[in-house]
Amino acid sequence: MQPSRYNLFFITLLLIFSGACVSIDLPTKSNSHTAENVIFQNPPAPYEKIESKNVDSAWKNKHNGTIISFVSECSEQNDPSLKSLKEDTLYGLSQREVLEESITPFLDREALRTRVKGKVDGVLTYLNLLVFKKNGCSYIISQVQVPPLQSNDQTIFTQFLKEFRTP
Repeated sequence: MQPSRYNLFFITLLLIFSGACVSIDLPTKSNSHTAENVIFQNPPAPYEKIESKNVDSAWKNKHNGTIISFVSECSEQNDPSLKSLKEDTLYGLSQREVLEESITPFLDREALRTRVKGKVDGVLTYLNLLVFKKNGCSYIISQVQVPPLQSNDQTIFTQFLKEFRTP
């Protein structure tokens, strides 16, 4: 079975978060592509842009390692549910505990907002996810943190969501 873009997205976030230097080539599907014309504002300092083939864009807080990122996949032949997208994203997170989950409006669509904690290689990790679909594309916007959690990071993530726009 071929790993989904969302499984690889989560694995990539974990590798970036842990500081590992690993390169993963995504198997490409000829019938899918990333979204175009997405509008967002880069998170402010101390966040710095990081490069990865497995996410559309990502930034890391250079002081505490918190990551904000998003990934998109557009396909006319694949229409996964919001729950399925979320589950694919959480692949590899052990001892998962959903702290909060709700359906919320986002960009005139229904979105699944999930806060979850779990362990990655024994390290307690918190994920804040917003999963939605619009015009044939699926999107996952995420924030990944390890304790202690910083309220300023949450404020920056909330602002990132407010400024995020898709066609």
